[in-house]
Amino acid sequence: ARVGAPEAWERSVGSSDVVLAVLDTGVDYRHGDLAANMWRNPGEIVGNGVDDDGNGFRDDVYGFDFAATASGGNDADPMDIDSHGTHVAGIMSAAGDNGAGVCGVNWRARIMALKGFRPDLHIYDSDCIEAIEYAVMMKRDRGVNLVAINASFGGGGSSPLQRDAIALAGDQGIAFVC
Repeated sequence: ARVGAPEAWERSVGSSDVVLAVLDTGVDYRHGDLAANMWRNPGEIVGNGVDDDGNGFRDDVYGFDFAATASGGNDADPMDIDSHGTHVAGIMSAAGDNGAGVCGVNWRARIMALKGFRPDLHIYDSDCIEAIEYAVMMKRDRGVNLVAINASFGGGGSSPLQRDAIALAGDQGIAFVC
């Protein structure tokens, strides 16, 4: 009610053609409120260990984990490690009008999971930049209708490389929301 969602829902509950990325602790893509709205990479076959779509990322079905290990190693599983990313994804696009759980502001948008937090629950500029570059590549080179990246994490300082990555996203028409 605080953001006027009920009034907005009278006009539209959103579109499944829209993709919103969550750059965070991951997203529980099996969650009952989110599973139906998770973005799926149509060029990938789940769990076969092959980069089926040739984008440089193996098994990037729901997005990608840019911070799987303490040293920043990557893997294909962007499962949430702290629930914050799942919470954010729910606010954005938990399925609505299904008689279960909660609903997001946009009931139908697809969620792309970009896990950028390492097991120590810190996000490093390098992992954040890789995640942004992946999102840009998926829009620019693969035609994904990605309109925004949510980055609702705090921090200090400023990184020129991170600013450049955010500007690159903006050049592709992707809003970087933090």
